[in-house]
Amino acid sequence: MVKNWIKDEKGFTMVQTLATLMLISLLGLGLILLGFQVSEQITVTQAISQQKNYKTFATQEAKITLDKELEQVFSEENLKKNPLGMNDGMLRKLMTDFVRNHEVLNEEKFKKTGSASYKNTLSSFTIENMGALVPGEEEEQGWEGQSQSSVSTNYYNYRVRIPVKTTITEKEKETTLTSDYCYEVQWESKKEGDLVLETDIWGNMYYQINRPGGIQNLSADTVMRRMANIYHIQDETPDYLIPFPVKDANNKVLNGTFGIESPFVADVTDGKSVLNNDVSRLQFEGSLLLENGFDLSGNKSDAQLVTKNLLGLTNASNGINGISQSAIKNLSIDARTGLYISLDPESRSRDGSGKKITINNDGQSLIETTNLVINQTIDSNNPDVGTYITSGEIQVGPTRNETTDYREYKGTADTKNLQRHDWHQYQQGNAIISNSKVVLDSQTSRSSGVSVNVANNFMLTNAGMSADLVEDSFSYFQDEGREKIKKPSELVLQGRNTHFNVEGYSYLDAPKRNQRPLTGDGNNEKHIYITNQGLNKITLKDGSQMELGFTGIETFTLESGRDTVFSVKLLPGLALFNPYFLEQSVRNNHLNGKVVLETYNKEDASKLAAELASKQIPYNVVNSVSGNYSNCDNGVVTIVENRSGNVQTQYQYVTRQFSYLTDVKYK
Repeated sequence: MVKNWIKDEKGFTMVQTLATLMLISLLGLGLILLGFQVSEQITVTQAISQQKNYKTFATQEAKITLDKELEQVFSEENLKKNPLGMNDGMLRKLMTDFVRNHEVLNEEKFKKTGSASYKNTLSSFTIENMGALVPGEEEEQGWEGQSQSSVSTNYYNYRVRIPVKTTITEKEKETTLTSDYCYEVQWESKKEGDLVLETDIWGNMYYQINRPGGIQNLSADTVMRRMANIYHIQDETPDYLIPFPVKDANNKVLNGTFGIESPFVADVTDGKSVLNNDVSRLQFEGSLLLENGFDLSGNKSDAQLVTKNLLGLTNASNGINGISQSAIKNLSIDARTGLYISLDPESRSRDGSGKKITINNDGQSLIETTNLVINQTIDSNNPDVGTYITSGEIQVGPTRNETTDYREYKGTADTKNLQRHDWHQYQQGNAIISNSKVVLDSQTSRSSGVSVNVANNFMLTNAGMSADLVEDSFSYFQDEGREKIKKPSELVLQGRNTHFNVEGYSYLDAPKRNQRPLTGDGNNEKHIYITNQGLNKITLKDGSQMELGFTGIETFTLESGRDTVFSVKLLPGLALFNPYFLEQSVRNNHLNGKVVLETYNKEDASKLAAELASKQIPYNVVNSVSGNYSNCDNGVVTIVENRSGNVQTQYQYVTRQFSYLTDVKYK
């Protein structure tokens, strides 16, 4: 009985084992089948993912290309040739040409596979009026609807919608998707009153004003004070300032990036010695302030000095080093929030000579900055003191490069963020010559001439600050009793290859005892100007040229040699125009070159001709010059009576651009 049971148990065990083996086999087969199924699903998923990657890449490539191409369409250079006007007419023409020329936007293979390719094509566009937007009162508020305070400016805001068709080809299989590329563009145009008012506001110096009617334009006074604020942004934390990276290593090549003390940005200042080095590639995350003189030369053709904040080139050290000259030679400069140049003329060198700053760059070296201020580089006792630029190109205009964020500086709770108010306007490209002698002389240059190009506004004045930009020293006067003025500025252009050009507003200032009222205030201007102690002066020699945009002209002195050109655009109604400089030039036999005055309209030309005739100033009236002065006579004022085109379309600028993709549809 027991034995039989044991036999049965063995048989059961064998059956159980066999069943287990069969179950394991079935499970293994199932796992294998499941593995194949999962693998197939993974392959399908990867294919779908790959397709999505292809589609995403192709559509993003379309946007990147459109952004780049439209940036050229709405560039300053192109809009000068194709002014946008007061409706969408020119915009429509530009986009018609653009779509026609970009029917095939991209056509390439995907780099990873080489077997798949894509093509982005354009065929049409639509334009929608979006209504004007203006910057909010606070930076954080962004753009908002137009308010009553901004009605004096004409705004035009349109959205261009361009359908993009994307075709992806992979192993003879085509996949298409569509998307809409949207580009919003807004521009402003100037009315006659705006041209006068904004020039008038720009021309305020030292005496601060209340800007009327919500006008946002900067004055030259604001630019000067803003630069002083930037210069002293870290004065409250002197222990945090770090020294220049090379200690007493004259003639050593400077290279590298400096100005970081983690996690903050730090301005860099020199010690008590002249910075005398060759430069390769030198960059500062904040400001570089040289206060003891400098002698910097590029050691190769592409040598460059970069500051993401202010570059201060001064010798304001009260004679610590006793040097007579500071120099820049063959060195490109990229000063992204401003270039400040100054001396301390009262400090004498050990040999008793005066001080100079010289810039002598070759044709490959370019100086770029958003603001150029040359302050206090003149001496009443020594006519050789000044800033001398003998070769090279200076571009004063907006930067497209990264600048310092002031929130990255170490500060206190009450430290001002200088980028909160008027920062965009400050960064448009302004130049101020204050209480300085500046000489641009290309006669000694063999490789290139001297050119200064200002994208926004220019001021010539005797009002200025101390060499180290102490704001309390800002004044027209040398003494607290306001009896003796600071020495007037002198701008000298010499040589046929010397050019000074300003695109925006210019103001040729005169010393003032009191605040000048804005145009239209109706206040009596008697006893405001001081003329008996000297006036700011412009001297043109040997075929040099100076071309200014809309200009406010107060009493100043002009000396022009034969074949030189002094050209300005006068404001509507001859506003802010004082012909004193012409009277004095004729009286002193200094009007020997070509003076070209472009009037706003024919009525202004007739009015100007009558005024010059009454003062016995020789003149001719012409229809236009179009930038060609060969037909203008020496020793004569040429009045241009007919501006080419409509002023409303000639003087406009794009203020807002924005792009994005929408309605992406996969098929």
